Amino acid sequence: MVISKVVGALFKIPLTNILGGIGMGYYSTAYSIYSPVFAMTAAAIPTVIIKTVADNVASEKYANAQKVLKTALAVFGTIGGIGTSLIILFAKPFSDIAAQSPQSLLSIIMISPSVCLCCLSSVLKGYYEGCCTMVPSAVSQVLESVSRAIIGLSASYFIINYGMEQYSLNGIIMGKKVTDELQALDTVLPYAAAGAIMAVTMSELCALICLMIRKRFCRKIININIGNKETEKTGVIAKRLIKDCIPVAAAAIVVNLASFIDLITIPRCLNFALNENPAFFMEKFSGIISTQGGEVKLANFMYGSYTGLAWTMFMLIPAFTAMFGRSALPQIAATWSLGNKKEFKNKVSIVLISNFAIGFPLYLGISALSGEILNILFSGRQQEVSISIIPLFILGLGGVFLTLTSTFISVFQVIGRADLPVKIMLPGCAVKLIVNVFSL
Repeated sequence: MVISKVVGALFKIPLTNILGGIGMGYYSTAYSIYSPVFAMTAAAIPTVIIKTVADNVASEKYANAQKVLKTALAVFGTIGGIGTSLIILFAKPFSDIAAQSPQSLLSIIMISPSVCLCCLSSVLKGYYEGCCTMVPSAVSQVLESVSRAIIGLSASYFIINYGMEQYSLNGIIMGKKVTDELQALDTVLPYAAAGAIMAVTMSELCALICLMIRKRFCRKIININIGNKETEKTGVIAKRLIKDCIPVAAAAIVVNLASFIDLITIPRCLNFALNENPAFFMEKFSGIISTQGGEVKLANFMYGSYTGLAWTMFMLIPAFTAMFGRSALPQIAATWSLGNKKEFKNKVSIVLISNFAIGFPLYLGISALSGEILNILFSGRQQEVSISIIPLFILGLGGVFLTLTSTFISVFQVIGRADLPVKIMLPGCAVKLIVNVFSL
């Protein structure tokens, strides 16, 4: 899981260099829809399946464990299919009205199948982990991250080069006549972003195929012909799975609301501010406006620069620090279940201190050196860097508190208090929404 997060974060650095601020705006619009859904399925579905399957295996109800798998695939596959259909159905009004980015429509459509694929792969991961084998999940996650990086970078690079070659040959890109290089790039970027976001869907498909191959051709984990052969009714299993998933899914959605709030507020508020005071923006960002598609593209450019540069660099640190605290979580859960409060406090304190000792200097470092870091990693994107230096500086200061908050959230989840992160994060999300809206 940690490796996949690090690879995923690092993947966005070369991708931003390829797509630039405008292309990353299209990419981030689609990915911000997928991100809460992925967090929900990755957290809720495996957690519930692990518990249900593990309980059945421990009781030697192997036949029922197998039935849980089949029922879960049907239930969550259907839910994922409905989710995919809804995203496709509302893709145009969402891109036009909510995100105010019509050019991101194709990217949203390309990422929609990943919802169903993610649901199915999450069921299989939960089943394997419930049977006490982590290898299939680990292999599929690494394959997913690596394939996403390879396909995404290759597709976006090829599409941009192909489009610009077509422009140089006949001045036509994707059936549209263009008059200059700026218009040509503006025409090809939505397709390049869609190619990059298509990699998310393809990587989920690769992970699902990997898990299915493991189930089909490798040695059976459990033997349904031994142990208690009694099974529950399909409806009973389905209701329990859905009921158990709801609180965990709600917690996962709330914890990952930040990027979605940015999506529905930043472009809209920037466009509003631009319409209210165009002279200010023309004075401050005249160079960007003249080279990045005019005033109409400024909000998307700034949003894409923020998500592609500042947010990407900021999220590298939690992906890295998670490696140090995650290994202690099972021990924390065990001491809590045994009622050993003193040992529980000691282990939580150790995790807090270690994460803070690592995260604190890293966050202060990216805050103090925000300009230098961005200029080194994105040397060919100076306009995007100029937009992202101050946001990264502020994010770095806030990250100091994130180090402690993320640790507490993980602890609450492993001791069975998934409701507490929701109660903690909801006020924070409300404050973020208010500040986003009224700061412009």
